[in-house]
Amino acid sequence: MLTPESYELVEERFKKIYCGEKLDQPVIIEVICKNGNHKWAEIRTSLIRQGNNIIGIHGIARDITEKIILELQIKESEFKYRDLFENAQDPMYTIDMNGTFLAMNNVGLNALGATKDEVIGRNLSEWFTPESMEIARERLKEHARGIHLDSMVYEMVRKDGEHIWVEVKNRFIKHGGRLQVYTGLPGM
Repeated sequence: MLTPESYELVEERFKKIYCGEKLDQPVIIEVICKNGNHKWAEIRTSLIRQGNNIIGIHGIARDITEKIILELQIKESEFKYRDLFENAQDPMYTIDMNGTFLAMNNVGLNALGATKDEVIGRNLSEWFTPESMEIARERLKEHARGIHLDSMVYEMVRKDGEHIWVEVKNRFIKHGGRLQVYTGLPGM
């Protein structure tokens, strides 16, 4: 009924229970049904005592199969997104509404001549010329007011001081009705 890993986990818990060791609660096990389907259960256990003697174990199991399947689907989706983002042929980034870089792929980092540590958590203003930064701020305000704009060309300064021109196409993402983050595909 249990996968080998879950069987080992349950067996180890029984040993700990009878030795009087404290258990982590709850534990998640994977069950194999008669039809071969797999289900997951969250189990909480406690000892049944009679005086100082342990006479049994009381357990409560809750079916969390849907939760586990959703978590696996989310992980797979995140992996696909991360793979697409990291392996894109063009620079890609994500920034918050204050212009702070949250992520940038290797193509973008190479275009700036910088490492992730030098870019992530830093503001656009550290990479844009003052003129381009002013234009970017105005465009962000326009987009926040619902005005959808086409791509724009900005002047950036690489880590080595070289000036480069980039065409930026942004996509704003709404979360709970508010603009939170936007991603870009700059052509450098």
